[in-house]
Amino acid sequence: MKNTLHQLIPESIRAQLNFQQVKISLTMTGVSAQGRWPCVRISFNQQLLEDCAIIGTQCLDYEFIATQDQKCCVLDIVYYNKTDHDTVVDDQGQILQNQKLIIDQIVINGVDLVKTKLLYQDLGAYIMDLDSTKRQYFLHNGIDTGPNHSLTMGENGNWTIKLGIPVLSFLSQKQQQIELAEQQNTQHLLEEIYQKVTTLQQQQSTI
Repeated sequence: MKNTLHQLIPESIRAQLNFQQVKISLTMTGVSAQGRWPCVRISFNQQLLEDCAIIGTQCLDYEFIATQDQKCCVLDIVYYNKTDHDTVVDDQGQILQNQKLIIDQIVINGVDLVKTKLLYQDLGAYIMDLDSTKRQYFLHNGIDTGPNHSLTMGENGNWTIKLGIPVLSFLSQKQQQIELAEQQNTQHLLEEIYQKVTTLQQQQSTI
């Protein structure tokens, strides 16, 4: 029914309803070591958006309109350029400084994926880019090598997030899965998403 409605509505009207709109707001914090800050590349559907060092806490905003036949989109946050010199330890092996990138917030079309825990609903994962020596060290010492959902990127790697389009309908379905699986008291979060979807549906009914 949803697809049929979309086909019946002229493309100019659909554009005004913003079914294909994707708004991304990222808040990240860089932690330095010996004056060197973490470097990040941010891409959306393989289109490079940002290639910079994250100094302190920074907020980055982007907006896109997907094509009418596009069913999904991919956001990549790549942490790179960390070396062995970016982890400083003392004579006893205690870490004194450790460069890292922290993802504080990911908001897509007004929905906070971290706060709502939607980020953990099969949307993607953090995959570390470890050389063989470091991987063996991690495994030997029982350190998780991923993929995982850690928002603290302590090693070079890629956080990949995959979303369906329309985004709000996709996230609404994921929110329902959380409630069914965990029976969490997140009704107010679901209502927020639902209201946004309902508003668009009401606009359709007046056409």
